[in-house]
Amino acid sequence: MPEKLCGLAHIGIYVADAEASKNFYLNTLRFDLKAEHELPNGTKLIFCDAGDCRIELICPPVPVKREEGVVSHIAVECKNIEAWVDALKAKDVYFESEKVNAMNGFPGGAKNIFLHGPDGERIELWEYTE
Repeated sequence: MPEKLCGLAHIGIYVADAEASKNFYLNTLRFDLKAEHELPNGTKLIFCDAGDCRIELICPPVPVKREEGVVSHIAVECKNIEAWVDALKAKDVYFESEKVNAMNGFPGGAKNIFLHGPDGERIELWEYTE
């Protein structure tokens, strides 16, 4: 039997426009670029990190029809969620709600809000409050 799994390696997200998505994650959400790679079939792969969260933007030469599946969203931890919301709204980022939710009853306390990326992917900003 092999050793236990180490943890989450990354979350793959299909995107229609590699440069628009790269710009959004790097410049709007301030992820760090870790690697870019192009497969022989022309699929572009862009790996971006925010802390220990790594996402892989996957842009095939022919867009993939995406339907809602078992992955609902990715959640990114932040500090000072209200400042993030203000900064992202100033960049015309779409949010699913007008205000940050207080997660009353969550162990340790938390706040969250959902936004959408360039391809409609759901991204949750999450702040632990204690």
